[in-house]
Amino acid sequence: MGEGKTEAALAACEVLSQQCRFRGIYFALPTQATSNAMFKRILDWLDTFGDEQQYSVRLVHGRAEFNDEYVGLKPSEKINIETEDGDENNSVALVHEWFSGRKAGLLADFAIGTIDQVLMAGLKQKHLVLRHLGLANKVVIIDECHAYDVYMESYLLKALNWLGAYGIPVVGNIKSK
Repeated sequence: MGEGKTEAALAACEVLSQQCRFRGIYFALPTQATSNAMFKRILDWLDTFGDEQQYSVRLVHGRAEFNDEYVGLKPSEKINIETEDGDENNSVALVHEWFSGRKAGLLADFAIGTIDQVLMAGLKQKHLVLRHLGLANKVVIIDECHAYDVYMESYLLKALNWLGAYGIPVVGNIKSK
């Protein structure tokens, strides 16, 4: 802990996003609690961009509606923030109401959630194409991937095969020894 692995993963994400011309990320974490903690860090990271674009942000797990930071981002079509010098800055994070449905959460530009969203991309299930579309045009960061068991690794391998076929860069955030 405290070695800067998350910041290194986000820096790698910025470089890969620029090289591949991707717009967002999916940050996959092992639990809902770690996803909730990371959500605030990602919002702070987005504030450092300083450009004049709007980004849709989504916390993707079953109890997202209980996260205060996530609930505080009201669904909105446009938010303008006036700076001290009177200029308008459109670089804000918002939860667009279109992404509020369960199935459309991964379509947001920046999605933070649990690893099961990535693992389900390797399963044959209903709405699989929507999940693949949600992971496309993003850099995927998988946190704590060293902690997954053999069962999870088999689904993760299948999902990584799909992501590789689409040319989606994946950053694995692992613990150093």
